[in-house]
Amino acid sequence: MRNLLVKITCLFVVLLSFSVSNGLPKNGVKTTSLLLNGQKVSSDMFSWVTRGRLSVGLDAGDAVPFYIYLKREGRIVNAEAYAHNHAVQEYEMAEILKFAKDGDQIVVDLAGQLNNSDRKIIVVKQKRFIPDLYMWLGLSKNKNDGC
Repeated sequence: MRNLLVKITCLFVVLLSFSVSNGLPKNGVKTTSLLLNGQKVSSDMFSWVTRGRLSVGLDAGDAVPFYIYLKREGRIVNAEAYAHNHAVQEYEMAEILKFAKDGDQIVVDLAGQLNNSDRKIIVVKQKRFIPDLYMWLGLSKNKNDGC
């Protein structure tokens, strides 16, 4: 009886795993990457970029149309921007950064068939070579003294 139970359990495991493996995609997952002037760059490096042509490419090398917009505190900063309303193949980083502040998010949404598969978010960071002078002198912008 115990031997029969082991055989039935093994049979169920094989049948269940077979049906799941048939449901997986057979052509592989298409992954996208951010490109700056045609070169692949990580999302962390984009935080420090001030100019250049941004594009999105598949691993196969094909360019992908995308929407790009700037978000601040959960709201879109420039909702009438061309690249927010129309898909583009590439976009100049300086155009979107002229509205950006430290901590804003640049959102890159893919257009077309891949629209829900891969959203890229770039956090804008301010370049600081020297810390702010008011911090060195002890003059804080926010004194938090209740006034």
